[in-house]
Amino acid sequence: MRSVLQWLLPRAGRARERTDSALRESSARAELSFVTEHAAVLLAHCDREGRYIFVNRVYAERFGVTPESVPGKRIADVIGEQAFRVIQPFMERTLSGERVEFEIEVPYETHPRFMHCVYVPDIDPRSGKTLGFVAAISDTTERRRLEERLREADRRKDEFLAVLAHELRNPLAPIRNAVHFLKERPCEDASARSAYDIIDRQTDHLTRLVDDLLEVSRITGGRIPLQQSPINLALVVTNAVDASAPSIDAAGQQLTVKFEGERLTVMGDLVRLSQVVTNLLNNASKYTPAGGRIDLRLYQQGKNAVISVADTGIGIPPEMSNRIFEMFVQLHPYAPRAKSGLGVGLALSRRLIELHGGSIEVQSDGKDRGSVFRVRLPLLAEEVSVQSKRSPVRVEPVPEIILVADDNPDVVESLRMILTSLGSTVHVAYDGAVALELARQVRPNAAILDIGMPGLNGYDVARAVRNHLDQTACLLIALTGWGQDKDRKRAHEAGFDIHLTKPVDPNQLLAALARHARQAAASSD
Repeated sequence: MRSVLQWLLPRAGRARERTDSALRESSARAELSFVTEHAAVLLAHCDREGRYIFVNRVYAERFGVTPESVPGKRIADVIGEQAFRVIQPFMERTLSGERVEFEIEVPYETHPRFMHCVYVPDIDPRSGKTLGFVAAISDTTERRRLEERLREADRRKDEFLAVLAHELRNPLAPIRNAVHFLKERPCEDASARSAYDIIDRQTDHLTRLVDDLLEVSRITGGRIPLQQSPINLALVVTNAVDASAPSIDAAGQQLTVKFEGERLTVMGDLVRLSQVVTNLLNNASKYTPAGGRIDLRLYQQGKNAVISVADTGIGIPPEMSNRIFEMFVQLHPYAPRAKSGLGVGLALSRRLIELHGGSIEVQSDGKDRGSVFRVRLPLLAEEVSVQSKRSPVRVEPVPEIILVADDNPDVVESLRMILTSLGSTVHVAYDGAVALELARQVRPNAAILDIGMPGLNGYDVARAVRNHLDQTACLLIALTGWGQDKDRKRAHEAGFDIHLTKPVDPNQLLAALARHARQAAASSD
């Protein structure tokens, strides 16, 4: 009996091991089957001959078959010969032992799709031979279509902003030209001179904002260009007060401005910093009732200059102190004057101050307790000379005969006034055909041409002047509202010497004309 038991027990143990192993394998297969059947990707296991061993439910449903009917079939029989030829090179690389990942448009017979595929070789651990491969496939067609729609929307947005910038630059150009003309005239009225300066500053401001319309992606991506130089923050505050005081007065509010401490100089962009303080003043006015008070202070705190804007307005809840600096957030969108903005001013202001190496914060004791915004900027360590206003430009001779062509009469007339006052004979045209005929008749020393003229555009006129009239000595200046890099390149290819974007600083235009006049005089000596 004992000998029988000794013979049976080892065999019973081995049987239990085999049973346990079979149960574990069965459990693993069940778990694997559960995972594959509920996976969102298409899964397939194929042998070296390109025949299916297994596919999951999602894979089978994609091709209108059942999972049970697929094993043993050729891949081409299920997905189609054309689609098989597309994936065959990747399959062959996988069968050579390489893991392959790719995304490709697969021309299925019923519906071409974009597929992201991962092919992994099935390698026998004992022999090292590749027995087949496993494919995990994701359908990315909808994602690709969405990306294409986003790209198209982005392209249309860029086109819209370019057209909008062009349309805004056109009226700004004669404004700047007219102000330049008036400022060059003798004027004993101090108030009039001050008014000219205000218009000039605000034209600069508007010009920079229009330029930003073409750089929205840089703003949202934090890549805002700065034109930095040493500046006195008192000038920043003065510019902001000049811009905001009229609306504050109209709202029936009291504004006080205090300059404390010595000269506070920072390295910064005058227009951008003025934009930030103007925005803070406008916000304070927007959320402060009539009869309220707004206090603007400029002072030094350690190694920083501080600009604070305090108001007696409706205040800010503590939980909103950080959110108000997020894009498109409006604290009180239904406040009487809150409809004048989109909720981007504070977000942009914070980014601008951060780019200057500073910070901006807000403090409020709650509802109807007012708020205080503080901007901190690092002071320059050493005293430097600060240019607070434009340096006067020495007037030099300009070309004797100048052609000005633009379909905007105000642009033409304002330029004519400036150039005529400097002694030039100015011929004007309002379309390209007339401009070309004048160029043929008067043979100008310089021509200032708009691009978007009716009939012949500025490019056509420039090419004709260069190629057909052989006026190589004529300075050709493109003065246009189209200011992207592609526009500059196209202008130079058409024969323009200089590309200037409206509204150009008249001093910049006159400097280019004077430089050409000097060169022409030197070559004739």
